[in-house]
Order: sequence, then C-alpha cells, then structure tokens
Amino acid sequence: DMLTVARPSGDPARLTGVIASRGIASGRAFRLHAQEIAVTEAGRGAGEETRALDVARDRVRTALARRADSAGRAAREVIEAHLELLDDTALLEAANRAIAAGKSAGFAWRGALRASAAALAATGDARLAERGADLEDLEHQVLSMLAGRAPQSMTVPDGAILLARDLTP
Repeated sequence: DMLTVARPSGDPARLTGVIASRGIASGRAFRLHAQEIAVTEAGRGAGEETRALDVARDRVRTALARRADSAGRAAREVIEAHLELLDDTALLEAANRAIAAGKSAGFAWRGALRASAAALAATGDARLAERGADLEDLEHQVLSMLAGRAPQSMTVPDGAILLARDLTP
C-alpha cells in the first residue's frame, strides 16, 4: 500500500523520490515503466470508433471490478477512482468530439486523458497533479484493450530494487 515516486534530478546518475519503506537496500535497480502504445490518428468512421471505445472501456471496467474484489483497501480505492474516470462525462465528451472530427478511438481517448492530466498538473496542487498517474494508467489500460491485448504485466527480478514514477493496482 505504499508508493514510490522517482524523479530525475539534475544529475543523470541520481534519482530523487519518495521512499516506500525505510532502511538500506542493496541490489540491482529495476525501473518499472509502461511502454507507449502506438495509436493511429485517423479513425474509420465515428460509429465504428465510438463502438470500439465503448467495448474497450467495458472490458477495462470488467477487469477492474474483478481486481477490486481481491484488492486491499488502498488499492480498492484507486480502482474505484479508475472506474469513475472510465465514465467521466468530461473525458467522454472530449473523446467523442475528437471521434466526431475523424480521429480514432485510441487517439481520441489518449488526447482526452492527457489534456485532463495537464489541466490537473497546471493547478499547482500536488494532490490533484498526482491524479495524472491514474489517468495515465487508465489510458494505458483502454489503449491495450483497443489494440486487442491485455495490459502488460511485469515481473520484477528477485532481489531487485524497484524504481517507479508511480505504482497503480
């Protein structure tokens, strides 16, 4: 239930961040980061793209609900926030406007979530800006479903020290 946030400092060989637990660790560093999913900009028609986005969101919703059933309290709260964001009116309206303008579902979804994350970051409120990580994770999950694959899972090597910008359920 603890998060580690690593940010680059001025020195490329040094990372600063928030520790997940106190103590001394020795081991190989393992940097956890999601790979960018390629999306095409042009859509195949508003009806087809809207349906594709709806199906992908439904699949993510089902996977999140399943995960929530076995999650701890803190993880369940994050999952519940993700479930709410899947149906956020402002996000869906932005994505649907882009789809109506000829964009693909993936391009539209990514644009809507990234614009929202940028707006949150621009508030200067650290707690709101942290929600950008939730939007990034949700973007990745929906884009994975649009691409026809389950979101990737990573295996952290035994004895590794995990470095991550954010950890989501």
